[in-house]
Amino acid sequence: MCARHPERAASGTCERCGNFTCDECYQGHTLPLCPACREKLGPGGFTLRRDSWTFDALWSHVWEAFKRDWVLLSVAVLIFLGVNGVVSAIGGVLQEAMKKSGGTAGLVMGFLAVQVGQLIVQGIFELGLYRMYLDVVEGGKADISRIASQVSKLGRYIVQKLLVLVLLGVPLGLYLLLVFALAAGSAGFKPAAIEENPSAIGIIAIGVLLAIVPIFYFALPLYFSTPELAHNEGVGPFQSIKNCFEIARGQRLIILGISLLSGLIAIAGVLVCCIGVLPAVALGQMLVTGLYLTLRNGTGLPLAREERHTPGTG
Repeated sequence: MCARHPERAASGTCERCGNFTCDECYQGHTLPLCPACREKLGPGGFTLRRDSWTFDALWSHVWEAFKRDWVLLSVAVLIFLGVNGVVSAIGGVLQEAMKKSGGTAGLVMGFLAVQVGQLIVQGIFELGLYRMYLDVVEGGKADISRIASQVSKLGRYIVQKLLVLVLLGVPLGLYLLLVFALAAGSAGFKPAAIEENPSAIGIIAIGVLLAIVPIFYFALPLYFSTPELAHNEGVGPFQSIKNCFEIARGQRLIILGISLLSGLIAIAGVLVCCIGVLPAVALGQMLVTGLYLTLRNGTGLPLAREERHTPGTG
């Protein structure tokens, strides 16, 4: 029975608290939240879902949320880019020093050390940045402290990236190795002759074209892998990947379109004398975050166990 109207049979459940809702509370299945949750979240609360959204509604919601906190969001992007830049610079110096002291072995060790360091820093700040986006898109206020609030998920983030490498990167690498081996065979196994051999060039071109569709099919859902970890306190690395494929089911072209639009927004920010790149990046990533929430609502996945947070409390 409905939690608010116990005399009525329920026709759905709230996707935030799990309470049963009747048709009146559910407003004809157009909103995923019960009245109590809508009241708690306020007018900015996120109510779009995969079976009833439009791009205009998504853009309007994200744009209004962005306008409220664009300054702090831009500062967060600046912190993220600045920290990554510093880590890359330090990594380059370290790698060069290890190359001089240890030759080839030192170069390899330096490269691995730099990659691990960058992955750790990127994991902490990327998860934190998406946590900020989620707060704002869901109707909350931007809080810079949130950018460092996801350290506890760093292990899951690293394992998730390793799983992606094994599940997607390794098969792709082996496939491309096979394509280049076939191309080299057609050129008499002479690497210098590959680029002058029409058959070898044709094999490589066909091989790459054949890989495009499966690459997009398996890679596009992973666009949501970091938001899923940032949004869900209880999800593990493997389950987060499975959830991403469920969220992306039947929606891959939409994901591709929004991701391209996000990139174009960032490029437009660069063209405005570079001063607009920070808010442009924030807006583009918030659009992706909004799409993630929209497509997750209505999948039937377990409710995300979100970290409850009041801005200013740390």
